[in-house]
Amino acid sequence: MYRKTLKLLKVKKLSLEDSFDHPYLLITIFSIGIAFIIYVINNYYTNSTISKMKLGYTFFGKNPIKDIAVFTNTTVDSTACMTLCNQNPKCQGITYDTTNSSCVGTANGQLLSDDSNYSAWIKPTSVATKDAFLSKTLITAFTNTPLSVNQITIPQPSLVGQFTFSFWINITDWYANFKYWKHVAHKGTAISAPINYQEWSDIIATYPDQCIGLWLAPFTNNLRIAITTAQPITTSPIQQEDETEMSTVIFNTSSIEYFDIPNIPINTLYNITTCFNENIMEIYTNGNLLNSIQLKGIPVFNKSNMFIMYDKTFIGGIYNLLYVPSRIKYANITSIYSSKPVITS
Repeated sequence: MYRKTLKLLKVKKLSLEDSFDHPYLLITIFSIGIAFIIYVINNYYTNSTISKMKLGYTFFGKNPIKDIAVFTNTTVDSTACMTLCNQNPKCQGITYDTTNSSCVGTANGQLLSDDSNYSAWIKPTSVATKDAFLSKTLITAFTNTPLSVNQITIPQPSLVGQFTFSFWINITDWYANFKYWKHVAHKGTAISAPINYQEWSDIIATYPDQCIGLWLAPFTNNLRIAITTAQPITTSPIQQEDETEMSTVIFNTSSIEYFDIPNIPINTLYNITTCFNENIMEIYTNGNLLNSIQLKGIPVFNKSNMFIMYDKTFIGGIYNLLYVPSRIKYANITSIYSSKPVITS
């Protein structure tokens, strides 16, 4: 067969009709084509994953004290570890330990030679650049268990009443904790006991400080966005030593205002972005403006921690919870929506 094929390939003029009279030639051409496709596919995946996994190396923080790991996890293999890093905008690379299948994601790391049980992978520059906005504003990339975020990582707004929160939610079991208010997240009053309330009045009495508060309704698939507001009162100007005048702003008794987003889908990633501009609250869902609400007061931004998915809560997860200490532009909102996270099982 091989010799016959060589003879056919030496034919100077061979028409399309002639090729069908020589099955050996067709088989050879077909085999070469298949081999080329396999080579391209294998080369692509090899270059994008395996070849970039550096055996015998680690990628840990440059400063062990300051550069704390973005995440630690136990995964099946290094590919799953890379997936975790890709879906976390703050992660720049990973270290995978084959002895215990442990995965460590690092934000500010350095590549170092280590023993053969370790392998390292660094996120491609193009992906890291794309994640720049998310990385700068990220509170948490993913959680499906109770999480407390220190208020130090959530700075005060640059201007009073102007800030933005954004997150993706995926509800996998709607009937869990049915008939109770289900905690999604809130920044404010600390949680000291399980949230076990059926009445909204009990929620606001127990958690008077919410900036913001996110709750799933007891009997419907509605999500309530709550915000503690107050009427601002400007004091009289005070004469400074440099002869300039300065006015201070204080707030009177606060109250909680809220807005309900109806029909949150089940088993679907759903993005909600809330922009506050003094007494205006804009709600965006999946990149589109749902409503613009005029609040009675101005949001009171507290100096407390943020609590996420405390019991009683829903079954599912929160992805890419972001905070910006200002009102963002619509281009940023579309960018957030276009950077849809990967669902973690």
